[in-house]
Amino acid sequence: MKKSLPILLPFLGIVLFFSSCKKEDPDITKPYIGYLTINGISGDVSASAGSTLSFVIGVNDDKELKQVKIDIHDAFDNHHHSPNVPWTSQTIYNVSGKTSTLSPTLTIPANASSGPYDVILNCIDASGNEALFVLRKITITQNGQPVMNITAPDLGIELDYAPGDTLHISGTIDEDNDLTEIHITLENETTSLLVYDEEFALPGTSDVQWDFSQLATLSKWIILPTGTGHYHLKIKAVDNDANNTVIEQHVHVD
Repeated sequence: MKKSLPILLPFLGIVLFFSSCKKEDPDITKPYIGYLTINGISGDVSASAGSTLSFVIGVNDDKELKQVKIDIHDAFDNHHHSPNVPWTSQTIYNVSGKTSTLSPTLTIPANASSGPYDVILNCIDASGNEALFVLRKITITQNGQPVMNITAPDLGIELDYAPGDTLHISGTIDEDNDLTEIHITLENETTSLLVYDEEFALPGTSDVQWDFSQLATLSKWIILPTGTGHYHLKIKAVDNDANNTVIEQHVHVD
C-alpha cells in the first residue's frame, strides 16, 4: 500500500492544477435599459427644430457596463435639395460600473426637416453583450411646414368601418410656399401588406394647396378590404423645403 502513494500524489497534483486553471464561465448576460425619458416624457415627443432634447437614461448590468448609444434618424424617405435636411445623429457615451444614470442633451439643428424621427437607445457591457434596444418617436416641427386641415373623418381617434367600405377624406393640405408630394398608404398591421399606396406628385412651383377631393377626381378612392382586420392609415405631405407633415391613425375593419 505504501508503494502506491508516489503514483497517487502526482495524479492528485495534476487534477488540482487543471482545476485551478479552469476559466470562469463567459459573461452572456445582456445589460438592461431601465428607463428613458426625453424632455421629461417616457413616450413619444414633439419638438421644434432648433430646440434641445434632454435625455435621462438608466442602464444596468450584472458585471460591468461599457457604452450607451443614442441613434437618431428620420423615418421618411425624401430626396430633395433644399435648405432643410433630415437630421441624423449618433452619439456614444462611455459608462462603467453595474449601474449608470446619464442626462445628456442634444440640440436639434435649426434646418432639420420636419417630420417623424426614430430615436434608438442601446447599451453594451464590457463583454460586448448588447441590450434590447429602446425605440422612441420624435416629431420635429418646422416653421412653414405643410398644414393638414382634415375635416372628416376625425383622425384624432381610431376609425371603425365595415368590410368593403370606402374611407372618404375631406379637407385640404396647405403650404406657404410649394407642395411637392402627397403620399397616402393603408397597411395591414398583421401582415405589413399595403392595401392602398398612392403618391400624388405636384410638379408646379407654387402649389400652395391640395384638396382631398382629388381622390374622387382621380378615381383613387380608399376602398377598405372585404375581410376584417386592423390597418394603419398614413398621410404624408412634403414641401420643396423637404419638410414632412405626417398624420397616422389605426383603422379597424369589422
